[in-house]
Amino acid sequence: MIRYKLLRTPAPSLIASWVLIALTACGGGGGATSNNSSSAAASSSANSVYAPIYDYASGGQLSLLTGSLGGYGYYNGVGTSARFDEATGIARDATTGDLFVTDRFNNLIRKVSATGTVSTYAGMLGSHNGADGPISSASFGYPSGIAMSNTGILYVADEGADTIRKISGGVVSTLAGSTNVSGSADGSGSSARFHSPRSLAVDSNGNVFVADLGNHTVRKISSGGLVSTPAGSAGLVGSTDGSGNSARFSYPTAIAVDASNNVYIGDTNGVRKMTAAGAVTTVMSDSTLSAAGCGGTITGLAIDSGSNLYISYYQRICKLSSGGTASLLAGNSESAVIDGIGSAASVYTQGMVIDATGGALYLADAYAVRTLNTSSASVTTLAGKGPYVGYLDGATSNARFRQPRGMVADASGNLYVADSGNYLLRKISSSGIVSTLAGSAGLWGNTDGSGSAARLGSIGAVARDSAGNLYLMDSCALRKVTAAGVVTTLAGLASTCSTLDGTGTAARFSHSDALTLDPSGNIFVAEYSTNVIRKVSPTGVVTTFAGSADFPGSSDGSGTAARFAYPESIVSDSSGNLYVADTGNHAIRKITPAGLVSTYAGSATTAGYVDGNLGSSLFVAPRALTFDSSGNLYVVDSNTVRKISTTGSVSTVLGKMDELSVVVTGSLPGHLNRPYDIAVIGKKLYITDENGILVADIP
Repeated sequence: MIRYKLLRTPAPSLIASWVLIALTACGGGGGATSNNSSSAAASSSANSVYAPIYDYASGGQLSLLTGSLGGYGYYNGVGTSARFDEATGIARDATTGDLFVTDRFNNLIRKVSATGTVSTYAGMLGSHNGADGPISSASFGYPSGIAMSNTGILYVADEGADTIRKISGGVVSTLAGSTNVSGSADGSGSSARFHSPRSLAVDSNGNVFVADLGNHTVRKISSGGLVSTPAGSAGLVGSTDGSGNSARFSYPTAIAVDASNNVYIGDTNGVRKMTAAGAVTTVMSDSTLSAAGCGGTITGLAIDSGSNLYISYYQRICKLSSGGTASLLAGNSESAVIDGIGSAASVYTQGMVIDATGGALYLADAYAVRTLNTSSASVTTLAGKGPYVGYLDGATSNARFRQPRGMVADASGNLYVADSGNYLLRKISSSGIVSTLAGSAGLWGNTDGSGSAARLGSIGAVARDSAGNLYLMDSCALRKVTAAGVVTTLAGLASTCSTLDGTGTAARFSHSDALTLDPSGNIFVAEYSTNVIRKVSPTGVVTTFAGSADFPGSSDGSGTAARFAYPESIVSDSSGNLYVADTGNHAIRKITPAGLVSTYAGSATTAGYVDGNLGSSLFVAPRALTFDSSGNLYVVDSNTVRKISTTGSVSTVLGKMDELSVVVTGSLPGHLNRPYDIAVIGKKLYITDENGILVADIP
């Protein structure tokens, strides 16, 4: 499964790199640890790259206003307090009951005790260069599968690095393959090649079998380290049964071994079986499995002592009995983490392992690690927490969102939210009622109209004028929504993305999640993909106001002579000056009404986290801006919110800069996880999170 974090690239990878730069410079960003103590927050502020000044509201709180928490992240803890960033593979130590999980996008191997305590077992958070070494300093390249031998050795399918790794005696080594060199060659150790190895299993003799996804083959690594291809032929896709290299596979994604050392493979054809002699047969085709309520992309296989086969799909767990009958065991059509029995439970399973008795399956469920009782079909969450997403209007305590993004407040204390994943524009009233202003949940489109008859796309930005009209950047088009919910397209053309000046729908915008209005009613749009600031006059004339399309940089200057790098947010002050979160330059830029661009805060040459005087302040990855009624500017910087006062001092008012990715509510400082946008009403700061809206006190 491929998932784009924060909805777009390349910003996520850049932001992660900048965070690690800041952490490394001040001693953070450590490797394997049983707790969360290796964060930059504990580091000395004497280091010039990390010097925060905390200005939290006395007695202040961070709480969930509406929606839900949970989802992807990084946090070691007990039970539902822990966070994973796509738990993909899972192995179990039969002696201790400990589980070992590949945490794919954190590039870690996590350990989950039988009581649900999560720790980091191997790897370095954010590092993905595939380096060998002690478990505390080794790194992985987007690991997917994991298995444990009967002697306690862990083997990892390091899919992104095209290698098979071994963890033994507290040391990570490369068993086979060469880091970041794909291919299909057999051979010994580093002379062998793999192409996106997805899953693996170990037989009773210590041989490792690999589902080599990109090569459409099954690979074998002998206990002596020799790699061979017992079935399939590299690059040849098919469904043919047969012996050895005459057999064909199609994107094998899961693999398991039974007590007799027969190998079972899940590919797009269904479930296949390979004997020790290399004879491949089809156990049950995908079409037959589909007729039983199963079928689709197989993400995991497990076999009990009675030869019953368990098959995981993203949304379902099925059982293929030893007698050849397939049935749905748990799950439904929803990819979620909801406990329950049978079809009342929702799963998002990427991999699984079975215990020795066959009584329990352990699921790597992307956001969480869960157990499935094979007799009762009861699914419970052992560690991690999935988001409770969806669409529901009503009281804030019951409402549901799906990826809320841009947000703006009005003078009456109402919030207007771009509910990106539901394709809606929502309103949260000052009295705590959530309603839908425009769009229809789950129906993407670009049709103008009134209320639910209109169609919206994955809107990321919202702005408001003095008359109460709302403006949206929606799939490369500028849309207007009146207070009555009537939607029209002002400029640009939906899903037709480029940078072209013009009038109305003859103009074109590139990708943008940021817009604002100045006191004269001009609309300004920051295009992150082309590094320009566009201006839309009240009559709909679109011009390029600052920057030059597709020419990133950091130069100050006038109009198109200036340069930006991935501008992600833009706001206007009461005098018509614009402020831009120039994410790629680690800076806040200022543009006068005449178009003169200067660097207001931060430095294009230095990413860091330094509060204090505006002129010496440093930022890591500023990505959202808003003003309060007194003219103070608030900045989302990684997992914190910082304040630039009217007197030019910079401080941190919410969160801490560290390597953790989890929302922690309660007493400030609290903790944020990928905050997207912010708005201020009085002394309350509102933050859009992955699937909810948070509220915090500010000084």
